[in-house]
Amino acid sequence: MTLVRVYVPTTEGPVAVERLTREPAARSAVCVKRTTRVLPISAAYDAFVRAPSGVIEREFGPFERGAFRMDVSGPIGDGESWQLGTYIAHALAAANRLAGPEDECTQALWITGALDSDLGVGDVGHIAEKLHNSAELIEQHKKDGTPLSLFVPRNNLAAAEGSISVTGVTAAADILQVLNLTGEERGAVATVSSSPPSKTEGTPSGNGLRTLFTVLGVSVLAAGAGTFVYFDQQPAPRSPVVTDKKPDPAPKPVSQPASVAVADKPAEMPEATKTSAPKPKPVAVPVHQPTLKVFELRAATGSSCAAIQFSDATPLRVPLQPLGGDSLPDSQAKGLCGMEFVVAVGPQERYAAARVNITGGQFVRDRGLPAALQGNMAATGDLVWRSHVPKRLIRPLTYNISVAVSKIPINSLAPNTPTLKVSHKILP
Repeated sequence: MTLVRVYVPTTEGPVAVERLTREPAARSAVCVKRTTRVLPISAAYDAFVRAPSGVIEREFGPFERGAFRMDVSGPIGDGESWQLGTYIAHALAAANRLAGPEDECTQALWITGALDSDLGVGDVGHIAEKLHNSAELIEQHKKDGTPLSLFVPRNNLAAAEGSISVTGVTAAADILQVLNLTGEERGAVATVSSSPPSKTEGTPSGNGLRTLFTVLGVSVLAAGAGTFVYFDQQPAPRSPVVTDKKPDPAPKPVSQPASVAVADKPAEMPEATKTSAPKPKPVAVPVHQPTLKVFELRAATGSSCAAIQFSDATPLRVPLQPLGGDSLPDSQAKGLCGMEFVVAVGPQERYAAARVNITGGQFVRDRGLPAALQGNMAATGDLVWRSHVPKRLIRPLTYNISVAVSKIPINSLAPNTPTLKVSHKILP
C-alpha cells in the first residue's frame, strides 16, 4: 500500500495534514500538531464536512455519530484555499493511504484550491507567494527523491509560470484519478464499516477514520471526558505459577567396609520421627497494572522556570497523589513551571493512546504527545510528556486525561472497557 502525504500551502508556508480521526464530539475541529490548540477555521471546516452544507459526509459517509478532528502541522488562516487539499486528504484517509508525520511516504501532494458542492475547483489567491514560501519543501523532496506533485486551479496556472512544474485542475476528480481513487476503489472506501479491519503490516499509523474514541463510542460518552482506561484483551488471569521441582533427596549413606563393627554404623532414626522435606509454597507472578502518574515541575534553587522551559534544566518533580476517587489535588501556579505525565505501560510490549482535554485555560510550549502514545506503536516502560504553565495565570487551568493500554493496537479496542477518571486544576 502506497502512503501519500498532503500539504496545504499557506502564505506562511506549507502545512501538512497529519491525521484525520473521528471523535465523540458535536462539531468537527482543526488542531495543530495533535495538541488541544483549535484553529479559527474549525467552524468553516465543520461546515465543509457536515451534510447538507459540506461534501465530506456526503461523499465518504455514512459515519458513526460524532465529528472529525483534523490535525495539521501548522496554522491555516482564513479563506477557502484549504478545501481541495482537505478533501483529497479525506479520500486518502478513507483508503488508509494518508501518511502521518512518522510514516514514510512514496508520494507527496501540494494542493491549493476552493471546492464547491459539485466538487468543482474554484480560483484562489496568493499562488506565487505560496510557491515562493514552499521553495524549501520542494528542494527537500528533490533531495529525498520523494515525488512532490503540485496542483492549483486551472485558472491560476498563469500565476505559477516560471516555477516548478505545476498541474492545473478543474475538479477534485482530476487528482483522485492520479491517485487511483476513482471508480470501484473509491466506492469501496466510501462507507466506514462497523467492524474495523485488524492492523496488518503496511497499514499507515493513526490515519484511518476509526480511532480509540470512535470505537469506544457510547462508552466514552457515558464515562465522561478525561478517563484513564486499561484493557489488556487477554484470557482470564492464569493460576499462580507453582514450581513442581522437588527438593534434592538426602545423600545416601556411604557403605562401610566389612571390617567395621556394627556398633560403628550410625543409628537409624526411629520411623515415627522421620519427616519429609517441606514442599515449596506456590509463587504468584504479579501482573503489572499500567498507571498514570502526574508530577508538578518546579525550579530548583538557583534555577528558574525559563531555564526549565527553554534550556531543559532539571526541575524538581513533585508527585501528586490522588485525593480519592478521580481527582488530583489542586496545584498553585506560584512557582509552578509545568506538569509532567508518566504512563507506565510495564515490562511487556503494549500499545498506548493518550488524550488531554483542556476545559479551562491553556498550557504553553506544549510539544504534544509522544508518537508512542498514539495507539499504533508498541512500547515498554515509561512514556513521558510535559506541558508548561503560563508565567501569569489569570484564571484556573483545568484539564483531564484519557489513556488506554492494550496488547493490540488501540483502534481495535472493544467497547465497554473499564474506565477511571483523572482530572486536575491549577489555581492562579
